[in-house]
Amino acid sequence: MPRIPIALALIVAAGAGVASPLRAQDTPPTTGADACARPLEEIAGAYTVDSLLLALDPGYGIRPVDSTAALTALAVVNDHLALPAPLALPPVVVGWGPNPRGSGTAAIQGFMGEAFVEIDRHGKVKRSGLSQTTLVSTLDAALVSAVQQAANDGAFMAFQDNAHEHGGYVFVQLRTMPLPAFKQKAEDYKRPGSDALVPLPYSNEPTIKKKGDAVTLPVRLLHVPFVSLTSPIAITKRGLDPVFPRDELEGRQDGFVNIEFVVGADGVAIPGTLRLANAMTAGYAKAVISALKDYRFKPAMAGSCPVASRETYTFTFDVY
Repeated sequence: MPRIPIALALIVAAGAGVASPLRAQDTPPTTGADACARPLEEIAGAYTVDSLLLALDPGYGIRPVDSTAALTALAVVNDHLALPAPLALPPVVVGWGPNPRGSGTAAIQGFMGEAFVEIDRHGKVKRSGLSQTTLVSTLDAALVSAVQQAANDGAFMAFQDNAHEHGGYVFVQLRTMPLPAFKQKAEDYKRPGSDALVPLPYSNEPTIKKKGDAVTLPVRLLHVPFVSLTSPIAITKRGLDPVFPRDELEGRQDGFVNIEFVVGADGVAIPGTLRLANAMTAGYAKAVISALKDYRFKPAMAGSCPVASRETYTFTFDVY
């Protein structure tokens, strides 16, 4: 099914008729003492190797486009992408595992940001902007600038030609992901002393994977430190079950929604971090976003300090 434009999702979540610009913040809100506002404590000498990826996903209103055209567009975006150096990681937990330096729990940091290009019914780029924040303002600015410049260079012409009568959206993501299957092993890469970014190694194995109409382009290798944690996130209050959309109920159509978001240190989903990873219909998406506003969480903890973490939930709709 085509992706639901995240711009629509944000409008629904805010209960407003017009989406206001997202405001990225350099750190999520904290509720503890000043000590809790400091960066997460790294486990000395412990890190994992992820890849920094650009991904392109044609959203609602765009017919399938050849993957070569999509990769070309991503290459143009990458040419304009001026990442800050050293690259700052937001204090957001994205993965869990055993502590590599002893007992207890450890986690890794990471991020996911997304920019959009809106194409009007005449096949012209109408506007572009930020649809999901990384929580690091310099990263958000770099991604939006690269997408805007690529649009000015005509990188999205293939998508403009394939837009439906009412227009559509193209989404470009910048995110950390597990290391692709290179011939070399992750442990063969030595962590540099100062810069967390190293060039992507050459490999004869395919590094481009197609997922539906979406394609990805590995940009850099990223050395991500492990951090110590005390406990993971937990739901403390569930909202009402999502309301079954009338059209889907009358049509007896089962469905599901996969949604990603960052829970801040205050136990509430941070505005601007919501992403619909997949949704069967727009009706299901609206129902889930509306219900999620009332959820509350016990945040992940590092010692006595609450920390932000990225979560993924799946909501299902079953017609009995």
